[in-house]
Amino acid sequence: MSIRKSLALYVFLMTGLLVVVGILLLMGGPMVLRSFQRSLNSMNVLAVIRELKSDVNHQKNSLNRYLLIGDPQELLSFQEAVKTSQQSLDAIPGMTPNNVPDWYSELVVSFSTIHTLANEVASTYERGRKTRAYDEMTSRLLPQFQQLYDRVDKLEKDKSAEAESMFETIKELVEKVEIIVSLTLVVSFILGVILFRLLYQSVMHPLATMRKGADEFGMGHWDHRINLSSPVEFETLAESFNNMAENVKQLQLQAVHMDRMSAVGQLAGGVAHEINNPLTAVLGQAQIILSRLPETDAVYSQVKKIEQAALRCKKIVRGLLDFSRPSQSTFEQVDMNSILSATLDLCEADLKKARVTIEKRVAKELPLIEGSSSELQQVLLNLITNSIQAMLKGGILSIETRSHNDPLTVVDRRKGGPAHKVPGPWVEIVVRDNGIGIAKEHLTRIFQPFFTTKAIGKGTGLGLAVSMGIVQKHGGDIRVESGGLNRGSSFVVTLPMKPAAGIQMEFQSQAGLVA
Repeated sequence: MSIRKSLALYVFLMTGLLVVVGILLLMGGPMVLRSFQRSLNSMNVLAVIRELKSDVNHQKNSLNRYLLIGDPQELLSFQEAVKTSQQSLDAIPGMTPNNVPDWYSELVVSFSTIHTLANEVASTYERGRKTRAYDEMTSRLLPQFQQLYDRVDKLEKDKSAEAESMFETIKELVEKVEIIVSLTLVVSFILGVILFRLLYQSVMHPLATMRKGADEFGMGHWDHRINLSSPVEFETLAESFNNMAENVKQLQLQAVHMDRMSAVGQLAGGVAHEINNPLTAVLGQAQIILSRLPETDAVYSQVKKIEQAALRCKKIVRGLLDFSRPSQSTFEQVDMNSILSATLDLCEADLKKARVTIEKRVAKELPLIEGSSSELQQVLLNLITNSIQAMLKGGILSIETRSHNDPLTVVDRRKGGPAHKVPGPWVEIVVRDNGIGIAKEHLTRIFQPFFTTKAIGKGTGLGLAVSMGIVQKHGGDIRVESGGLNRGSSFVVTLPMKPAAGIQMEFQSQAGLVA
């Protein structure tokens, strides 16, 4: 599993657990609060019922003593107890706002009946009919008091049991919530520890392997490879390190090869100078003989062929000297047609050997551009050489030069980035072949350093990358087009120029080199 997925899983699990805890708290909190409120109301009602129970006894005893001894204080005490019980009854609806209990109405009726009957008994007693008042008290009022007392006593027991039940329910609910929250937190902690350990192992072990590989690379062991199977990010990073090591190794080999080529170039320059001296003598002697012979002489045509061959050799030697001479990348006014012609001269032998036919379409009076002739010649030489190698059984190499004023869409294929348009005018060189072509999946990679589809020893994958760098250095771009394998390919080199008009085209076709 990748580090990204592990972190996402960790965040997902922790978020899920926090959400679960939050939901439990949101659901359990109000539930506990409602239960606590009901329990509190039940306790308040129980307290009121107990007060009513006490008031019933108080009323009965006070009225009974008043009838027995006639003490007015007992009557006042009775009336005070009646007032207290009425206040207690009035407080009950406020304690049960959502649902007034049925027994409340029963109590109100019972208390009202008793109070009415008690007032009648007290009135009879005050009128002097004490015996009748006491008889009514004994026969009618005391049973009513007893019934009310029994009812209130039963309510007290019921409410006491209800309050105790609610208390136990709240206690169990709180314990369940505590257990669930505690388990959730414990599970969260355990999962956090496990995921942290997994992440730690998945990071530290690959880092140690990467450090060891970097140390090997630092000691110049470019054949060393970093092997990581997981996670994906480190596997990709290890692959990038391995590719870097392979590229550096190839770069070292290329540096050795370039050093060897530099020595060969110096040797070629010396050899060219040595060849140029006797070649000058041959050319001079041939021209002296020609000056002394009439054109009708049979020997004249043979000496003329010697002169042409010597001039040809001198031109090739001069091109070899110019190409092998170290360049300081000095920009100057250059003619791409002349550079193209000189490059084709250098490739004459390869063109003939590969049985490649040149079709050259060049613009007459092509505008001059600012650039380095040697570097631009290297670009054309790379493109022409690639085309020759792509035509395994011979073919047609079409080369065209032209100019236009259309804006150019430029993309840095090596570094990436958004495309942007650059205004003209431009000079373009098109190199087109009918060789093996380029696979579509390779079109976006051919300008990458060290990327090559050629066999070992046939290429290093630097030619197009170097050519792209040179062209971009000149402020231009290289485009590639190919219909796929065995459908040929086209490379378009676009370079900035000064405005020019009246461009005419000419078409030439011949086997081998175009003069």
